[in-house]
Amino acid sequence: MVNTVGDIIEMKNHTNNLGINVYEWFFTDLENNYISKLNGTKRNVSIVENYDEEAQAYIIQQLFYINKNAAGELMKELKIVKLFVTNDNYNHIIQTLNNN
Repeated sequence: MVNTVGDIIEMKNHTNNLGINVYEWFFTDLENNYISKLNGTKRNVSIVENYDEEAQAYIIQQLFYINKNAAGELMKELKIVKLFVTNDNYNHIIQTLNNN
């Protein structure tokens, strides 16, 4: 099953077993992989490959606000030249940023 933007946005409504918002944990995990893990970008690619094209663009766009280098490396590895995120999905990203 391929995950969608809707699946990502739905993460905002859930917490993991540690009481951490799943959406925030997901993006923190991507950043931590990039910063502190051997082959961090490759780890992120393996995570993001489970998402459809629009969801990948959403993930990368959100990641740009967290760590632009991690987002850039992910784009490079996925061979994404230009991101397209719909206005509705972009608004979800901005809303998340404003809530933090």
